[in-house]
Amino acid sequence: MKKQIPPAYREWVKEEEGQQDVAGIPARGILLGAVLALLLNGLDAYATTIIRGSYLTLNFSTPAALFFFFFLVPASGLVYCLRRSLALTQSELITIYIMLVVACCIPGMGFTQFIIPCLVGSTYYATPENNWDFLYNQYIPTWMIPRGENVARYFFEGLPEGAAIPWGAWVLPLTYWYGFFLALSAAMICTMVILRKQWVDREKLAYPLVQVPMEMIKREEGRAIGRAFFTNKAMWLGFAFAFVL
Repeated sequence: MKKQIPPAYREWVKEEEGQQDVAGIPARGILLGAVLALLLNGLDAYATTIIRGSYLTLNFSTPAALFFFFFLVPASGLVYCLRRSLALTQSELITIYIMLVVACCIPGMGFTQFIIPCLVGSTYYATPENNWDFLYNQYIPTWMIPRGENVARYFFEGLPEGAAIPWGAWVLPLTYWYGFFLALSAAMICTMVILRKQWVDREKLAYPLVQVPMEMIKREEGRAIGRAFFTNKAMWLGFAFAFVL
């Protein structure tokens, strides 16, 4: 009798291999992370500007990233139960979480909520008494801040009914400041690379922001990613206590 690998086992091996984390750039994780980061920025702008609710993003804390991740991991686990090859891998989940954490720094107090008002603050608050137009504003390059009649007033006081947003006055300054933000981000990444060995290998820093996500994506053999975390009774007890408070 000719020995052969059972078809069912061969299919199971293929599905398991599809779940193995591979080196390289997880394109699917980057794509999904970009979509969630865009959604996160939009929701944060709506929460803080329109309804004036709780902060979803802070530069030193990332509640929105953890909130998104809290639903993403079990959703991936559900997909794993239906079709393992389509579920997100650990490397993809890590990539998505990192992108969400970085995205939290952009719309909140870490960048946008400070820099945007500053661009028009010097012209809006300039008065004959403080003489800012003579002392400061005349020396600010034209590309650095929005220029135009009523641009600053419309920003702080709101648009008149039926008026259009003066995007033309904002395009050039925001383009230049976006370039500055990219350069600043690149400099910070390079700094982290330089300090990584000292922080990780020698000082063994704990990095609290990643402890919970790393627990979420732990995977036991033969089980979906996150199953151990989301079936932990102690976790749900602590979650319920904090949620009720």
